[in-house]
Amino acid sequence: MGVPAFFRTLSRKYPLIISNCIEPHETNGHYLPNASLPNPNTIGDREFDCLYLDMNGLIHPCFHPEGLPPPKSEAEVLQNIENYIERLFMIVRPRQILFMAIDGPAPRAKMNQQRKRRFFAAKQAAHDRWIKYWKAQKSGETELAAELYNPDYLKNHDSNVITPGTLFFERLSKHLHGFIQRKQETDPAWGKICVILSDASVPGEGEHKIMDFVRAQRLEPQYDSNRHHVIYGLDADIIFLGLASHEPYWTILRERINEAKDLPRQNSQQKKATEEDEKMALHHQIFDAPEEKEKVDLIGPKHFDFVSLWILRQYLERDLKPRNLPPNLPWDLERAIDDFIFICYGCGNDFIPTLPGFSIAEGTVSDIICLYKNNLPRYNAYLTYNGQVDFPRFKDFMKLICDERRTGEYVFERNSLLHILCPEQRSEEIEKQVNKISQAPDPDIDQEPPTEAEEKKEERKTKNIVPHVYEGIKVTEETDLAQLKRVYYKQKFHAETKEEIAKIVTEFTRGMIWTLNYYLHGTHNWDWSYPYHSAPCSSDWDLVDVNPATYQFDRGCPFLPLWQLMAVLPPQSAHALPEKMQFLMTNEKSPIKDFYPTTFSIDLEGAKQAYKGHVLVPFIGEANTDWDKRISDVMKGTDLRLTYEEEQRNQFSPTYIFLDDEKAPGGKPPITRESPIIPMNYPVVGRLTWTRDVDDHDGTSHAYIFDLKTPDYRRDFSWMRRDVIPPPYAIEGKMGRADGTDHESFFDRGAIDFESIRAESEMPLQMPGVPQGQDYLYRERMIEKIESERRMFGGNR
Repeated sequence: MGVPAFFRTLSRKYPLIISNCIEPHETNGHYLPNASLPNPNTIGDREFDCLYLDMNGLIHPCFHPEGLPPPKSEAEVLQNIENYIERLFMIVRPRQILFMAIDGPAPRAKMNQQRKRRFFAAKQAAHDRWIKYWKAQKSGETELAAELYNPDYLKNHDSNVITPGTLFFERLSKHLHGFIQRKQETDPAWGKICVILSDASVPGEGEHKIMDFVRAQRLEPQYDSNRHHVIYGLDADIIFLGLASHEPYWTILRERINEAKDLPRQNSQQKKATEEDEKMALHHQIFDAPEEKEKVDLIGPKHFDFVSLWILRQYLERDLKPRNLPPNLPWDLERAIDDFIFICYGCGNDFIPTLPGFSIAEGTVSDIICLYKNNLPRYNAYLTYNGQVDFPRFKDFMKLICDERRTGEYVFERNSLLHILCPEQRSEEIEKQVNKISQAPDPDIDQEPPTEAEEKKEERKTKNIVPHVYEGIKVTEETDLAQLKRVYYKQKFHAETKEEIAKIVTEFTRGMIWTLNYYLHGTHNWDWSYPYHSAPCSSDWDLVDVNPATYQFDRGCPFLPLWQLMAVLPPQSAHALPEKMQFLMTNEKSPIKDFYPTTFSIDLEGAKQAYKGHVLVPFIGEANTDWDKRISDVMKGTDLRLTYEEEQRNQFSPTYIFLDDEKAPGGKPPITRESPIIPMNYPVVGRLTWTRDVDDHDGTSHAYIFDLKTPDYRRDFSWMRRDVIPPPYAIEGKMGRADGTDHESFFDRGAIDFESIRAESEMPLQMPGVPQGQDYLYRERMIEKIESERRMFGGNR
């Protein structure tokens, strides 16, 4: 999920970072399978070297594909995954490395977010099944109705099995081993590269295991500093990870955003005009079963886009760099990027909620950039260094963001608190409907849902606006900031004193620093998690604890896979656990049953979409040591009698690298038990364990244990290697060459001849994903983006 609305904001603010992906032409409905041919997405440029797949973003659409019937068997799911991998491989055509990373047991901070999602997903699945069953009954679809009525339907279609420690992931790992070896032996494009698999039994989130690999490779003397990386993933935080890699050539492959969603924000009149349409959709946007969509033949989206982070780096340098820096503060883009990433964490991510007043949709990213550019000379220092924070400057900056900057009033923060405590009527109606479902037992499929007329009748009973009164304080448009904050802290945290608020602010700051180090260095700590559902107010940052010792983290250790399942699964998904462990979630006499509620509340905090709400289930967090002790006591004191296979599922496994004896660079790799070092002519640097116990495959492709040594997490990575060849300057204006002369950018807005571009059907710069001969409509769209930004910023600016 990452950072809400971050990608869409960047794509509007910096349109040239996006270019379309060209997929191979189809023959009789099938894609041409020759990935050895030159890549049409890189005409005139170096081909892509590495493709990294964040596999969870790929597995989910294969499990429940959009616009297609759900798979009827696990074999069909596995085939969908194969097809999706091959499709992405054909788009990118990596020439050195393919790295597949599946989420393993995650840090506890992530597990709490996974826990909330899975509890919500179980409720949604039960409600969807109920609605779909009665729709099928009324429309005469007897076969579908019978399938939905099957008591095992939810179990057979439970997407919560996409979690480390499940039988599904164990079978998927074995399947991928066979798939990779088959592809290496039959497809020259696969056989000539190194394929790395880090499955769900290897601890860590998929994208972060990828970044561990990249960081480790960067430290090797023979590393190619100009390597072209492509990472596939749906989460917006992959943008932060790519920037935090400090690699010059980094591209993201992702789904093309829905065109309807990509329209500019509506003004107040447009919002008013669509208000009635929104009301009509109210009953269908919460938990209703999805409507039938246009049928498609492909798993995944119709189109993909490339997001070029090397172009985003150029935009950020243009917009973050002050015109006049003090002589003793040299400009360092890498340090500025780290600062930008750090401050953006206030907008929320997978580990901490969004601060009141921080709204990407309302322009917080632009505010951060503007304030940073204007205040860096005054600070005469960067905000962060290698994961450490300059607290005096950081405190000042946090207060500036929500300050109106002219009157000294925290207008944005006040409006946000008012929105949370005194939400619009539509938001309140949605929250009531959401909680009506989440706070009730799962529906009885034999009981017919209420009709629309009955729902409207029920709605009219509560339609009158109820005054927002908290602890005797009535909240209105006239309530001042101090009063709003008092109510907010009392309602969300049960906090009233300065000491209590200081603790909350400090814990949130710990979360920001924890996340920065996670992105820069990898998993430096497994145990910390944010212990609240809501965020403090940035106007209270004066209360933050500035003692550096407060922000030191012990490394800890990851949860074993079955413990991870116990931490994140709801009781409806207990079937994914070994049989002897299921009662711990489902039996009312279980000593830890209170951690697995079947009903719970959802706090939307003024939002109008259920997925934006806080699912109020008990935390599995560092602060909640009660859970750790209780589950440890239960596991030790219960005779679980796990089978040998279940014990194996509960173990960590290594990362594997697949090499083909015949097609690999330089022929058969000279790797033996006595000399397990990867040869110099390979694109991967590392040590292998060569053993027949790992791989009993009798073909030419062999799996080796890859000893992926992660660097010391305290090491500084915010630098670029000296032998980097800078990419071409792709945005407007002039950029100095190394020889001291200037050159005009290809995208200088004052120099683009739009009519000529239309006539010649070409783009002015050969970027990956924007080659000559592409379809005319996309060229038109890109030109319109350039012209729109030109008008917005007034020409050459």
